[in-house]
Amino acid sequence: MGGLLVLVIVLGVWLGFAYWSMRMAEDKGYGAGTWFILGLLLGFWALIVLLLLPDHYEPDVYHHKSRQVICPRCKAAIDRQPVCPNCGLSLTPGVPTNEPRAVVDENWFWRNKP
Repeated sequence: MGGLLVLVIVLGVWLGFAYWSMRMAEDKGYGAGTWFILGLLLGFWALIVLLLLPDHYEPDVYHHKSRQVICPRCKAAIDRQPVCPNCGLSLTPGVPTNEPRAVVDENWFWRNKP
């Protein structure tokens, strides 16, 4: 009976390390699932590694903790919207902006020959 109690305590502590690793990784911007598994495998050492790692956040216009974003073009603080109301820049990643593009005149050289 004493051996079973020790086994339950050891497993509880080991799962605690995995959980704490997951939570700490999530707070630092790393993958929670990956660090849960690493916490299961490494135990206490996963927490030590996470303490030594710097915060890791992807640079993004949308930050998950803020209700406002900063437009990269006009630097205005605006509510989360797909398009900046001041300058018209698309703030959604992967969506093209409505900026006027330079028109390339391919026959410019031939019309302006000396």
